[in-house]
Amino acid sequence: AFLPESSAGEEAEKDDELPNPWMIMYERLKAYTEANGNCNVHIKSTAARTEEETKLTRWASSQRVELRKFEEQRRREDKEAGNKANEAYATASRGESEVDGEGRCSEGSCVWEF
Repeated sequence: AFLPESSAGEEAEKDDELPNPWMIMYERLKAYTEANGNCNVHIKSTAARTEEETKLTRWASSQRVELRKFEEQRRREDKEAGNKANEAYATASRGESEVDGEGRCSEGSCVWEF
């Protein structure tokens, strides 16, 4: 139902490049999705999976984990950036930094505009 190992890397081999393992698995997942209408490769029972489906299941699962890590990191960074902006605004509004009449910090003392 999806690309076997031999055909997945043929495109890269034509260019005399080493196949990219991530792209090979991605292409397999796309083929699986086209054949099955979804990318839920983990749904089948373990006994019903082929070796290739097991590899694809593990890869898809690891990609989901990496996506969650990335999203959590992004949320933390966004929260930290928001906290820094709030702190800069609070500092400027208390007159603790050099802010001109337009609400911009002078002499490069900060990068926030208010």
